[in-house]
Amino acid sequence: RYGGYIVHFGIVLIFIGIGGQAFNQSHEQTMSYKESFVLGPYRVECEDFSQDSNPNYDTEFALLNVYRGDRLVTKLSPELRVYAATQQPSTIVANHSTLIEDLYVIYAGKDPATGQPVIKAFLNPLVAWIWIGLIVTIIGTGIALVPNMSAAIAAQRHHATLPAEPVAAGRAGN
Repeated sequence: RYGGYIVHFGIVLIFIGIGGQAFNQSHEQTMSYKESFVLGPYRVECEDFSQDSNPNYDTEFALLNVYRGDRLVTKLSPELRVYAATQQPSTIVANHSTLIEDLYVIYAGKDPATGQPVIKAFLNPLVAWIWIGLIVTIIGTGIALVPNMSAAIAAQRHHATLPAEPVAAGRAGN
């Protein structure tokens, strides 16, 4: 019974997380040195951008400072890799996650006109609650599957006596 309650509570948490997706925000901007943009409560500032090569891949990346008000929250470094063997690009997402929201930042390449990085940012609220709800649901399922350890009370047995019936003689020719 309690496992079922926990499972239902986990499902409620998942729906709360899914409901937060209605408030997603996004922003895309070409950024130069010390340029910034605001997305929700965050200000994302470009500290630097560069490129590098190694035998496996070439990479372009940006170093970004993320502020909430005047306080530095985190530094993010999204990058775009192009692998030498296949010439396939791969985007390495940088993210900052809290219980309230997730900030995802993507390096989308360089603007051909200016040579500056194009940064895409997404603010997704309540994503963590989907994962928390999933964990709670799994725990509740485990509790529901554990057998009840209390002893079951067996019904008392009563021997009923039936009145004796006369036995009929068998018929011949059967």
